[in-house]
Amino acid sequence: FLLITSRPNALPITIRSRCQQLRFTTPARTQVEDWGARLAACVGLVGLNGIDFILDEAGRPHCLEINPRPTATAELYDERAEGGLFAWHLHACDGQLPKGRLQPGPVRGQAVVYALAPFTIPMGLRWSAWVGDRPAPGATFAMGAPVCTVHAAGPSVPQVRIPLDERSRSIRRNVMPLAA
Repeated sequence: FLLITSRPNALPITIRSRCQQLRFTTPARTQVEDWGARLAACVGLVGLNGIDFILDEAGRPHCLEINPRPTATAELYDERAEGGLFAWHLHACDGQLPKGRLQPGPVRGQAVVYALAPFTIPMGLRWSAWVGDRPAPGATFAMGAPVCTVHAAGPSVPQVRIPLDERSRSIRRNVMPLAA
């Protein structure tokens, strides 16, 4: 998955860690999977949960926090899970773990678009299909507030970053000036 933002330093560290594509070594992946298994057994986690972590310069993971809920990036994998990830979550909560694994698929990404200045979403705005978290007409935003999320998919990270950047610019260029 790929989650990027034009303002990573404005994000809490736990969210900022999702804004980079991480390349795992087998030991790092094994460590994170071990944390998940041990925490699930120790505190009774069921269903989809998230572990926020960082990798140090040597590629070793360091746990930051556990989120006992599906993460914000779960939607990037939904189409790769037979029946959808929410169905997997519900079955796991009932004690039935999925029999399969996530299917291979394209690289999917999302980017949060932030307000460059205070503005209000205009009435009658038609959002593109690649925009998520669409605010209602009349919603107001302070400078720096998250406005919406743009999505893209492609065969590689660079081929996803390009449309994410273009779509973010499109929102800033075409939506925010309309509200002025």
